[in-house]
Amino acid sequence: MIHFYLKRHFILILLLCLLFVNFLKAQEDCATVLSKAQKQYDAGAIEQIPKMLQSCIENGFTKEEKSQAFKLIIMSYLFDNNNKMAEAAMLDFLRRYPEYEILPSDQAEFSQLFNSYRTLPIATFGVILGTNISNIIVSRLYMDPKIKGTYSTSGFTYQAGFSFKRYIFNKMDFNIEAIFFQSSYQYSSDSVAAGNRLVFNETQNRIEMPLTVIYFPYVWNKFTPYVRGGISFGYLLNSSATFTRTEPGILKPFTDPAFSITDKRSNFQLMAVIGMGISYSLKRSNLFLDIRYNLGFLNQVNPDERYNTNNLDPYLKYYYVDNDFRMNNLCFSIGYNYKFYKPEKR
Repeated sequence: MIHFYLKRHFILILLLCLLFVNFLKAQEDCATVLSKAQKQYDAGAIEQIPKMLQSCIENGFTKEEKSQAFKLIIMSYLFDNNNKMAEAAMLDFLRRYPEYEILPSDQAEFSQLFNSYRTLPIATFGVILGTNISNIIVSRLYMDPKIKGTYSTSGFTYQAGFSFKRYIFNKMDFNIEAIFFQSSYQYSSDSVAAGNRLVFNETQNRIEMPLTVIYFPYVWNKFTPYVRGGISFGYLLNSSATFTRTEPGILKPFTDPAFSITDKRSNFQLMAVIGMGISYSLKRSNLFLDIRYNLGFLNQVNPDERYNTNNLDPYLKYYYVDNDFRMNNLCFSIGYNYKFYKPEKR
């Protein structure tokens, strides 16, 4: 039994070695064919070059040799005044090498035909992940004006989602995103009800859909800086709050568990989006770092529920009433985009 398995493994290894040798021989033969085609091209004998190279295009050339073979085929068609076949070969070349860039060694006729095609990605699909901090802008006070209350950030929260980018003009893309967005802030008062101190924390979870235009004025090696601007629509999923009160002479603060205040908040939000970032090109994809500021337009508070204390006893315990406010967010994100190409004549 052991002898049988050893024999079978030996035969398998032998077959793999034979396949590998045949693969190397095929590559060597195709390299010879490419060298002969180049010599014929240099001598002006171009009629048979496409036929010579076609059999090795699919299997036999290395990536660099295949690119060189395509160039010889395209140039042969161009010098033979067969523009239709030259365009077909160029389209096949661009589908295989969508991120090809013209080299100084490329002939002028090849470059001219290449530049007659749109080679930028038609769209990208990506993921985005980051963190944000909130900035509260009060538009109208409802708390007792004698109470000195301040709004501040309660730390970094996060956002994550998907993005879809579509080419619209030269150096300009349209970007749409679907993002799960969490934000939070803190309200604290210096004195409430005979010296008590109040701290109110709110955390919101919502879905945002930013619609922005991205402009990238230039490319520096593999780096592409950009700016963006647009609007974002938000829908509130839920909002929760906690209260903490410190009384004079009592060391341990008095607090209640977190409870929902979703009904006291507006469901829909509208924000302006401005930002900037930089992307780094990879093969058919890119990594990016994005910084943006979301400027809220609408009041966060639902006025019909401001004084409704049903099931919200903490509002009475802590002497708290919502002020009208807007929420802004400073966001930092990293992301990854995959590019989709569809080369076509301009």
